[in-house]
Amino acid sequence: MPTAMNAISTTTKRPTCPSVNASSNSYSFNPLADTTWRLDRIPGIEEALYFKGSNEFANEVAELDPHSRSAMLRMQTYLGYERQLRNLHIQEMRLHRLLQKLIAEIKQLQTEREQKERTTSP
Repeated sequence: MPTAMNAISTTTKRPTCPSVNASSNSYSFNPLADTTWRLDRIPGIEEALYFKGSNEFANEVAELDPHSRSAMLRMQTYLGYERQLRNLHIQEMRLHRLLQKLIAEIKQLQTEREQKERTTSP
C-alpha cells in the first residue's frame, strides 16, 4: 500500500531547465525554477504529514464527536510532527526570500540590458 509521502514524491517531478552558457553573460534561470519547484512541494509534504498523523492518532480520538475529532486530530498531528512542520515553515520562509532575491536580480539584469541596448543602438 503506497504511503502519502510516496505519493507526493512520485507525482512531483523536478522541472528540467535548459543550461545557459556562462560565457554569454546571460542569467541562469535554474535557481529560479529550482526554488519555485521546492516552494510548490511544501504544501504537499505538509498535507502528507497531516494525513499520516490522522491515521496515526485516529484511535486516540475515536470517541469524540466529528467536529471535536477533526480539531483534536489536527492538534495531535501538529504536536506529534511539530519539529518537521516547523522546519517546513522555516524552509518556506527562506525559499520565499530567495525567490524575491532572484526576481530582483533578474529585474536588475533586464534593466541593465535595456540601458545597454539604448546606448548602443543609433
